[in-house]
Amino acid sequence: MSKKLILIILLFLFLEILLRLVFPIPELANYNRILFQNTTEGESLPHITYENLTWQSTPDTAHKFVHHLNEYGFRDKSWKAEKDKNRIFILGDSFVEGDMVEDDETIPAVFQSLIGKKAEVFNCGMNGTGFSSYLKFLDYSLPIFKPDEVYLFVYANDIAPFDIPNNVAFEPEFNSNLVPRLFYLIDHFIRGKKINIPLFRPTSPFLFPVPDGFNPFTANSFELENQVTPELKEAMIKGEANYFMINNLEKKETAFSQSFDLSIALKYIKTRCKVNNAKLKVFYIPDRNQISDDYFQYEKKFCLTNCKEIESLNSAKYQRSANQFIVSCQELGLNVYDLRPYLKEIEKEKNLYWNYDEHMRRVGYESIANYLYNINQKEKLH
Repeated sequence: MSKKLILIILLFLFLEILLRLVFPIPELANYNRILFQNTTEGESLPHITYENLTWQSTPDTAHKFVHHLNEYGFRDKSWKAEKDKNRIFILGDSFVEGDMVEDDETIPAVFQSLIGKKAEVFNCGMNGTGFSSYLKFLDYSLPIFKPDEVYLFVYANDIAPFDIPNNVAFEPEFNSNLVPRLFYLIDHFIRGKKINIPLFRPTSPFLFPVPDGFNPFTANSFELENQVTPELKEAMIKGEANYFMINNLEKKETAFSQSFDLSIALKYIKTRCKVNNAKLKVFYIPDRNQISDDYFQYEKKFCLTNCKEIESLNSAKYQRSANQFIVSCQELGLNVYDLRPYLKEIEKEKNLYWNYDEHMRRVGYESIANYLYNINQKEKLH
């Protein structure tokens, strides 16, 4: 073999190694968070891969919290289909993803640090989702990643009527490691598909400033400015405060006092977990107003005229939706854990939630992770 040929082969190998380091590709070609985040049109939307998404609430803190997302768009380490130890899915909305804390302060991250290397914990949290997303996620993900346990966290605003999606059978497509990375990149470029580099992650906010269409002040500023204080209005226009909280107190007053039957969805989840040999646990995370009146003064600043008559959501009347959910779980024989009593006791000593943003502080997420760990330890003793 000539020296030139050897040199060409070595250069090709060097280039291949370099490209694989700079441009890692997901193991699965057709799997991504966007499929579950947008359950009706996710198939046609660009995938979220190796990106940074930010969340902030300047009325609470000047700090901007960055979510470092993996190859499938989840706030976690890299996910591999093959497993060599027990695997736990922690599934839920923004309270699982961990809004308003750092990557290592989320419920899954703290729980992983507590149990060490005994099991592999997946952060399956997805901002702004509910039961429709959870059902589709489990349909797609259980057969691929084969978790031994699924911890489903249901936040107070997840309990509402919804349509169970008609999911078609998902056939995972695996990217081949035998294809030279240069060919993969050229193919993506020709087809106009997005290529992200982990070393140079694009950064974008969850909350967009005006004039973005997602920001309600873009089109309805005149109507909404009477509902919030001037300070909050300024922050929300900049995308620096949670504009989804506008008149949210009024919506909670209606929703928490009603009873919704989620038994069909719960039965569906139970069946999917059983078929895939995954042990299911369900946890209820209360809205902060269900366990304390301390935050009411801040909630009312987002609801100046539409919620004047509301004085508290901490009475028995506003526990109806939560109570019905717990009963439905129990009737189906599910292992369900109501976090209201536990968090209410801790809340007496320290504030678990932020003031203006409804998400938890680090101590809140840590408290829930400790609760999980204690359950895990008790099961081992039995």
